[in-house]
Amino acid sequence: MRSEESAIVIEDLAKRYFRRPVLSNVALVVRRGEIAGIRGRNAVGKSTLFAILGGFARPSAGKAEILGEPCGSRRLHGRVGIAPETVWLPPDERLTAFLERLARLQLSRRRAMDEIAAVVETLELQAWSKARLGTLSKGLAHRVVLAQALLGAPEVLLLDEPTNGLDAPLRARLTAELEARALAGAAILVSSHDDAWLEETCDLTFSLENGSLLQDDPIVAAPSSTKPSESGPSDSARIETAEESVAC
Repeated sequence: MRSEESAIVIEDLAKRYFRRPVLSNVALVVRRGEIAGIRGRNAVGKSTLFAILGGFARPSAGKAEILGEPCGSRRLHGRVGIAPETVWLPPDERLTAFLERLARLQLSRRRAMDEIAAVVETLELQAWSKARLGTLSKGLAHRVVLAQALLGAPEVLLLDEPTNGLDAPLRARLTAELEARALAGAAILVSSHDDAWLEETCDLTFSLENGSLLQDDPIVAAPSSTKPSESGPSDSARIETAEESVAC
């Protein structure tokens, strides 16, 4: 399943906690320019998979690579945007200062400020640009996490439950943003409980249930869709898991 276009590659991945399997025999390929989505109930292993891809957890067996590098490699710095479902934010730091500090790790100040302005507008955070992060609601804090993941034009985006706390207009704005980035060549993997949003946004989707993640029926894009027409879900991505899984 490997190709020069493969950006996310997982082979025979397994994860166990105290000898109890969470993921087993997982295989996944997402190519550049594709948006792949994972749906499933809580505690079926989605966040564990994203933690491994983000370099926050190690697999018990198997291999996971992004852009040809092991997940978590320093060589991926600045090339992967990650938005975990749950993350700690420094409570006393102001929103714009927080985003600027992260953006300046890879961008000039001028480009950093331009990109911050763009993502703040996309996620409608302008009114809170000077707010301390600790004063934000859970929904606003989630938008900040999304904003930092979008900085720097990453080649790969890993977004765990990105629609949490977003109303319909914001979900639509996020869809447009992700489609634009996919058209520019980014590979995007998302998870969500919002089935309608996944079907609207993704080129291919999977259902994680009872320890197995099965590919859904191919998504037929509307004539006005901006997604690449050549994407083929049959061999673009695949995840297979063992019958038994536990809460992650």
